Amino acid sequence: NPGLQSKVAAASLPLSNIRSRTKPWFGGRAPFQTLLELNVEDIIRKTGGDAEKELIVDGEVMCYAIMRGALQEAMLKELPKAVKERTLFKKKLTSINPSGDSNGIYCEFEDNSVYGPFDMIIGCDGIKSAVKQYIESGKITGEEDRSAIYSGIRVSYAVQDGKTSDPPTASSEFRQYFGDGAYALAAVYGNGVGRPVAKGAYLIVRDEDYIGPFKVKSTKNALEKASENADWTQNIRVDNKRECFDRVRRAAIPDLDIGPVLENADRFF
Repeated sequence: NPGLQSKVAAASLPLSNIRSRTKPWFGGRAPFQTLLELNVEDIIRKTGGDAEKELIVDGEVMCYAIMRGALQEAMLKELPKAVKERTLFKKKLTSINPSGDSNGIYCEFEDNSVYGPFDMIIGCDGIKSAVKQYIESGKITGEEDRSAIYSGIRVSYAVQDGKTSDPPTASSEFRQYFGDGAYALAAVYGNGVGRPVAKGAYLIVRDEDYIGPFKVKSTKNALEKASENADWTQNIRVDNKRECFDRVRRAAIPDLDIGPVLENADRFF
């Protein structure tokens, strides 16, 4: 869909480079050790063949950095009018019911609204999928899936919204850092046409109090159920700046790119 592609490109920043770094291996004053540096266009042209043909069109590299909300907005605007008018948000599925006359399936939501009939329901609702629960048990209880096992992996990210007074940004580069049992990524992202760009810092760390499905630290809360990524939500924004900084420090991740975003972030997830 060339129209959608052009809309996404306009809402994005071109991705120019990817840089991989780690803490200094041999001491010294350098803030990091470089593992890998890639120029996106160069690597695509060196690969050649179908990769170059498909990813470089009319001289433009089809690689972009964009905030998820801006991407969803661009995609929504390109939907046919009839489909767009039937697109709903903030709906929590609570029940799936076949029609009495075998004429399809109805979906009922937490606000007691009912939609249908549908010929097919496609569940793309994540790890705690209500559709998956219905397929497995024939009902949606809203209870946590007991087969789910805590991974011991913690994920956090911080977003620093841009300001109209910020200098223009022509392109983005991904700067990823590897620490002791941790990974971090800092980058600038397009945030929609006419909007200032946003900066993002992403952190993935190993839970130090975890081994297998059990917590290992012996405290009064040792028997408390582990909550995987309790601060991860799209609706409740949590300021966990201090914890993010502690995680970066414990993992010895160079913070020259991560640190400023954490310090000035407008929201954490």
